[in-house]
Amino acid sequence: MAKKPFIDEEDLNLGGFDPIAAAGKLTTDISGGKKPINEYMEVPCDQIIEYQQKKDSDFRPYPDDKFQLLVDSVREYGVIEAITLRALPNGRFECLVGEHRWKASVAAGRETVPAHVITNLSDTQAEEYFSITNILRRDTTMLDRVNGWWHIYHGNGDSLNLGGTSELIDLAIELTPSDKKPGYTKRHIYRYIKMHDLIPPLKDRLDAAFPKNLTLMAGYNLASLSPELQQVVADMDKPVSEEKAKKMKELFEIGDLNKEAITAILSPAKKQAAPSVNFRSLNKQIKKAVQEQLRPEHLPKAGKIFSDALKEYLDKHPELKIEKNK
Repeated sequence: MAKKPFIDEEDLNLGGFDPIAAAGKLTTDISGGKKPINEYMEVPCDQIIEYQQKKDSDFRPYPDDKFQLLVDSVREYGVIEAITLRALPNGRFECLVGEHRWKASVAAGRETVPAHVITNLSDTQAEEYFSITNILRRDTTMLDRVNGWWHIYHGNGDSLNLGGTSELIDLAIELTPSDKKPGYTKRHIYRYIKMHDLIPPLKDRLDAAFPKNLTLMAGYNLASLSPELQQVVADMDKPVSEEKAKKMKELFEIGDLNKEAITAILSPAKKQAAPSVNFRSLNKQIKKAVQEQLRPEHLPKAGKIFSDALKEYLDKHPELKIEKNK
């Protein structure tokens, strides 16, 4: 079921307002170009809608307590950093950047929000803009990165080369904090994109708590399985290490992965522990029997006598004998 927009179209009362024409009246640069300079419009909150191409790949919303702090800040100080909107021909503005700031403005009772309005933006450009700015500016979760990079890849014709270059990837790598293990390399990014193939229950585990969470490599390997086999993994609700996920991927690629194989990997049968033997007590019993029944001059032969006696007994009771590998 498609997600309902934050503002229904029938709730809007635009009165013939044309956002594209309004944005076109902004001050332009001194070169005489038609592109507005960095000036902002105060846009009515009720004329803004959520970005409409999220599909099932949205960024996670703020937790309630964090969002309430934002609402309190907006109520007292207003929106300090303007949001970014896309003007639509039907008179609405689509929010590309700053959805939390816009919704906090609504919750705080503000009628307008400062916005940088972009006109004549195609659906593909809007998808890239939405994803790039969110990935590079937000404190993203694993699932955010999966959805964000997938949007960029999908919206750019299944490619990460913008304009024939890899400038986006290079920028993402450059912006990775130097005091942390790099979160963005080309290999990482393509793994995030692949993990978009995970079914929803497994996607949710990308940000789950240990031990049910999926690491980058565990999620990447599981994403290669068919949706049906992924569902088997999800239904078992067991921790999945990188090693176990890799084993499942290898079996899937050669056609040997099924429910039984997944069960064996995630819930291996426990080996029965060998019965504990008190060898000190056993040695005492053997020593006592030898001393009480074997004549002293034959004591040096005790070891061979015991070995022959054990062999003769096991020949009569082969079910007790350990089977040696042939």
